[in-house]
Amino acid sequence: MPLFQPPRPVLAVTHGAMPDLELRRACRHTVSWPARVRSVAESTWHSTQVINLSVTGVLLKTERSYEIGERVEVEIDFLTKPESKTVVTGVGRVVREHRGEPSGAAIHFDLGCAPKTDLSS
Repeated sequence: MPLFQPPRPVLAVTHGAMPDLELRRACRHTVSWPARVRSVAESTWHSTQVINLSVTGVLLKTERSYEIGERVEVEIDFLTKPESKTVVTGVGRVVREHRGEPSGAAIHFDLGCAPKTDLSS
């Protein structure tokens, strides 16, 4: 089974009350991979764990709270082959946060093709 699958549209047609349905832009994949996260305004990385990811974003289990809209940088250790370490880096915005136990942050990646040289904007 491939690691990433192309997004599939989700559509529900109902009469009356809407079902408890969440529409997502891309398929999510449940993983348990180590990662690091930091606000683009910080220089210190914080250890975290990837709960799930897609081509558009990632859900992290975090020890630190992040504000909605806050720009963050994420480094994910892709554990695809034990003999080699693959690190993937992305920049995005916090779109959802969970302040319970465990706390978490949903990050939507910047999907533009041009590299960003100024991460503070």
